[in-house]
Amino acid sequence: MCSVIFLLVLAASPALISTRLVNSYDNFPEESIDAREKTSLGPYSTMDDKTDTTDGTTEENQLITRITALEETIKHLGHKPVAFHAVRDGNEYPHLGINQHIVFGTVLLNIGNGYSAHHGIFTAPKAGLYIFSASILSYNGPKTSLFAADIVKGGYLLARLYGHGVNGYHDQGSATVVTQLKAGEQVWVRQAWPPNDSLYGGRYTTFSGSLISF
Repeated sequence: MCSVIFLLVLAASPALISTRLVNSYDNFPEESIDAREKTSLGPYSTMDDKTDTTDGTTEENQLITRITALEETIKHLGHKPVAFHAVRDGNEYPHLGINQHIVFGTVLLNIGNGYSAHHGIFTAPKAGLYIFSASILSYNGPKTSLFAADIVKGGYLLARLYGHGVNGYHDQGSATVVTQLKAGEQVWVRQAWPPNDSLYGGRYTTFSGSLISF
C-alpha cells in the first residue's frame, strides 16, 4: 500500500511543480519579470548590458586610448631613418698625428646628412640609440704598419681599434659600438698612436652608423 501511494505522488509531482512555477511567475510584478528575463540570458548577455554608461566616461576613455595609439603610430611613421657609410679611397693615407680625426672622404650613404666628409664627424640629427662601426687597414711600410685608433663620442672614448702588420703585410682592426645620442652630439674616429702614421685606403678603411631606435 505504501509503495502504491509513493508512486502516485511521484507521478503527480511534475504537474504540481509546473503549476506552482506558473502561479509564482504570474504573481511577479511586471518589472520583476522583465528583470528576470534579462538576467536569464546568462553568458549570452549583450555588450550593451555590460557597458558602464553611468557617467559616460567609459566610452570616452576608450576613444581617447585609440586616438593616442593612432597618434603614436603616425608619429613613428613620420620619422625618417638616419644612416651613413663612408670609406677611404686610394692607397696611402699619410701623416696622421695623435688625436687627429680620420677622415673617410668617400661618402656612399648619408641619409639624414649627419656625416661630414670634410671633417670625418657624424652629428646626430635627432636623439636616439645609434650603432657605429669602424674598420681600419694598416699601411704596409716598415715604419707605418702599426696603428691604434679610437671611436669617440664628444671626445669620450667608446672603443679602440688596433692593427700591426709585419714583414710588408697589412693588418686590419675593427670595432662596433652602440650608444645613446642627444640631438647635436658627435661621434668620430681618431688616430691614437703612433705620430706621423699612415693608413691604407682602398675601401678597406670604413666608418658607418645608423639610428636604430628613438
